[in-house]
Amino acid sequence: MKQILFFILTICILKAKGQAPSFDTPQWQEIKKEIGNSSIVGLGEIGHGFESINQTKSVFVDFLHTELNFQAVMFESSFTESVIGFLSNDFLENRLKNFLYPFWNTTSVKTALKGFFNDEKHTALPLIIGFDIQEDCRFQRLSEYLNTKKLITTNKEKLNECDSILSFYIGKNFSRKGAITNPEYLILLRNYELIAGELKAQNLDTLKQKLLQRSIDNRKWLCKYLTFLSVTQKMYYRDSLMADNIKWLKNNMYAKNKLIIWAANTHISKVTKSKQPKWMGEWLSYVYLEKYFSISFQKGQSIGNDISAGNTSFKYFNKPNQKFDLIIYLEKLQKIQSQEWLTPCN
Repeated sequence: MKQILFFILTICILKAKGQAPSFDTPQWQEIKKEIGNSSIVGLGEIGHGFESINQTKSVFVDFLHTELNFQAVMFESSFTESVIGFLSNDFLENRLKNFLYPFWNTTSVKTALKGFFNDEKHTALPLIIGFDIQEDCRFQRLSEYLNTKKLITTNKEKLNECDSILSFYIGKNFSRKGAITNPEYLILLRNYELIAGELKAQNLDTLKQKLLQRSIDNRKWLCKYLTFLSVTQKMYYRDSLMADNIKWLKNNMYAKNKLIIWAANTHISKVTKSKQPKWMGEWLSYVYLEKYFSISFQKGQSIGNDISAGNTSFKYFNKPNQKFDLIIYLEKLQKIQSQEWLTPCN
């Protein structure tokens, strides 16, 4: 079995504010060699809400971008809302506020994404994007965009009807905690098919048409997701479609580019316990084989030999593992301050 590098972080990343670690060291070069020709790298985390993990993952984003020419970052956050932010040409601050989950909308993450945001101006592609079918109270941004741009007129009332139904389940002050009823689901499905048809008839440029049609697909999948009562059924359904969104983005926009995935460990894990993949990472490793590389970030004890890499100090040793190609262990997990958890849904 292939030998895997395990890393254990023992002090804070970016100790000197604004000063990044040097990647021109044997340790970082060894990581570079391990990643090799992988075209998709998943950055996981043991749990959400830890700024120390955000900081460490942000260093790896910078490393992948500058040293290995990874061109896009995809988050376990709403595909649809991220597309609307891109099409609306939102500034980085608003873009992230309107689609990222709050535990990733922090200073260290914003700093790491500035280079990708600047690159968008040259590529005209969404280099910061979500791949999740889940949405929260910000779901109405799709309708606001379509109405503001006058892209939906014939089916405007159908669009409003969809928002009205969804507001009961994922609105800011939602009142229903159960599953969407079958009659409601059929109304939503029929309406979104009509909306997709009206969009298709519009004279839009190819990229915008593709992104909006895929957004409507994601909205229909969200509606189906909301019909499930079983948590397990919801998770497997969601993960299969998150993987499908990544595959779609890879095939339609980044065929020759390398991608970073930012998500939870559960979603990037490569282990397949059955013949049929269930989690996102299992689907990705099944489709992309050795081109998919997964890195877990979690809490661990200080063992091994001390290594220094710029302002980052960590320890490492070799050990085989089937779930992840690389594991980063942080000695301490620093929680995000409560004031940083604010979103438009609070």
